[in-house]
Amino acid sequence: TDPQGNFWMFGGWGSDARGGGSELNDLWKFVPSTRQWAWMSGSSTIGGTGWYGVYGLLGTPASGNTPGAREFQGGWMDAGGNLWLFGGIGAFVSAGVTRYKDFNDLWEFSPTTNEWAWMGGSNPTGGGASNGVNGALGTFSAANIPGARSSPVVWVDSAGNASLIGGEGWGAANTLGALDDIWEFNPATNEWAWMAGPSGVSGAGGDSGVYGTLGVASAGNIPGGRYAAASWTGLDGRFWL
Repeated sequence: TDPQGNFWMFGGWGSDARGGGSELNDLWKFVPSTRQWAWMSGSSTIGGTGWYGVYGLLGTPASGNTPGAREFQGGWMDAGGNLWLFGGIGAFVSAGVTRYKDFNDLWEFSPTTNEWAWMGGSNPTGGGASNGVNGALGTFSAANIPGARSSPVVWVDSAGNASLIGGEGWGAANTLGALDDIWEFNPATNEWAWMAGPSGVSGAGGDSGVYGTLGVASAGNIPGGRYAAASWTGLDGRFWL
């Protein structure tokens, strides 16, 4: 939801303009005051260059840019009213063949200019890696990036920074499973910091949680690896999972 109260929706699995079903990359805006939708970006049909995504130059907005078709991505709105999108699982083309994978690309959309910019992570059409770069715990760096994943939980704090937990995907050691790492993203610097949780997946089913004592906070506690979890933010700014 943007500062004007308009609702934005991107992608997911569904039907295109011809009734075909697959992952989508269309961006829509809904204005509650008029009860009207507007198609703002992306492809109206499945297949083709625009559906696979157009990355352009890293960090450079352009009218032709668009994220590729996907579902289960993480999304949020920053304090300036810009839309951010991270990861998900979807389609890309390699050597003329349609393939599917988890993404770790980061995108920013400006409602003012109606343009997307690829801001970080891998371009899968160029053979980008799926594993993350964690860096030092608690330290922001331009080189850091969460591993590719789908269905993470995302929330935004009062300063406009976004945090991300878990999802199903890849850790720093190129291991696949249910993740429980926590990341923070600062849109002002375009940098990620790994804040808590393991950097990889230790077991086939994901990482085990550390529960501690019921109702007692501890630096050693961490929820077990998971994806598609329910979450909300309280009026006091505290995050619940």
